[in-house]
Amino acid sequence: MPERTHEFLNLYKMIEDTLEERYTRQGRRYSSVIMEFINSPEGDPWREKMDMCREIRNLMTHTADIAGEAIVTPAEGVVDILRKILEYVKKPPLAFDYATKTAQLLKVSQMDFALPIMKAMQKRGFSHVPVMQGDRMTGVFSVSTIFSDSLSNGGRIDDKTRIRDFSRLLPIENHTFEQFAFITPETTLPEAQAAFDRREKKRMAALFVSKGGTAEGALMGMITPWDVLRKK
Repeated sequence: MPERTHEFLNLYKMIEDTLEERYTRQGRRYSSVIMEFINSPEGDPWREKMDMCREIRNLMTHTADIAGEAIVTPAEGVVDILRKILEYVKKPPLAFDYATKTAQLLKVSQMDFALPIMKAMQKRGFSHVPVMQGDRMTGVFSVSTIFSDSLSNGGRIDDKTRIRDFSRLLPIENHTFEQFAFITPETTLPEAQAAFDRREKKRMAALFVSKGGTAEGALMGMITPWDVLRKK
């Protein structure tokens, strides 16, 4: 077997093995991990090239030769494509690279007045604002918080209304229409995309990056679906 052919098949197998390990943790929709990758948000930039490699590999393995002569010998450029894809799947980018860091976030405390915060949210286009106690996040003040308050309490907000007046609705587990999760700085972009892609009763509105990936850790940043799904 020519050296280039051997490297092509070896690289393809290494990509399969790497993806097999990942999708065993995340779950998948396709029986083939290559098809799972090709049809995923992270696989989109590689779709055409990976699909071409898949077809070449199928020809090489199912109809290896005719009269002892190889039907397909991959070009060096094709082998190089697999090298790059393997490098990517072995070390995908981190979700934290796409987060809005804590210093740039609009943040509130329980004692802040609600109306100025709501005006700032409208001006800056923010729908979710972390409620902070020191460097820890204790809840989320959001558009849905105001909506839920309107349904239950009539939604009377004036210049004396403080964030603490919504205290029952602020904990992340008390949001009626949406959910949130904490992730570590080491969470990969594909893992974050998968969290937003999951079809559940309540949509995933945001991921919060914290030290240790828990509410007890210092908040490091916030990721919205737009931040990571636009990378499709």
